Amino acid sequence: MTAFLSGFLRRRRLHPRRALRIWIDRRLDPKIVDKFSRLARGRSAPAVLVDPGQIDRLAPDAVHQGVVAEAAPLRLRPLGELVGMLKKGEPPRGKPLTLLILDGVTDPQNFGAICRTAEGAGVDGVIFESKHSPPIGGAAYKASAGALDYLSLFSAPNLTDAVRVIKSNGVKIVGMWAGSKIDMRRMAEHGIPPARHAGFVLGSEGRG
Repeated sequence: MTAFLSGFLRRRRLHPRRALRIWIDRRLDPKIVDKFSRLARGRSAPAVLVDPGQIDRLAPDAVHQGVVAEAAPLRLRPLGELVGMLKKGEPPRGKPLTLLILDGVTDPQNFGAICRTAEGAGVDGVIFESKHSPPIGGAAYKASAGALDYLSLFSAPNLTDAVRVIKSNGVKIVGMWAGSKIDMRRMAEHGIPPARHAGFVLGSEGRG
């Protein structure tokens, strides 16, 4: 099943997923239509002019502003893939992993915005509970500004078990709390050396 995304064309660096088709509202300014048509050709994807109602149906949960991309589904990785890498003791790119563990974040826009910040801060992967996660569709993708494609997303059946497993495989677990007096830039003073894998648990504020 393909995905319809409204933040897909934002990034200038090479995208890990190929756009299959670009849908453009035919009522947009001709200069904007030409811009996105050329962008689509540069990605070897056909540009299709359609009525606005069709775009609304393709991306019902996103504010699309008249342009959406059709792409292959986002890849969600099983937690076992992360655990297997930890057991090998060979972190990617030769550096310790920084993981974000989302607990109770159920709003797709919150999920996407958190992932956008995480990717910009150098986080390697995000772990979330499969049964309590938001739909990772157009709204989450747009809020992430495309960051969801550059993070490893690990879906776990049970978050408590996931934390227990990665902790037993060398990941230092750190709980995030707005009222904490510990400066994240001085974590080494609190038993979190920079040479160790770390997983930061972030909960929702209120509901979702």
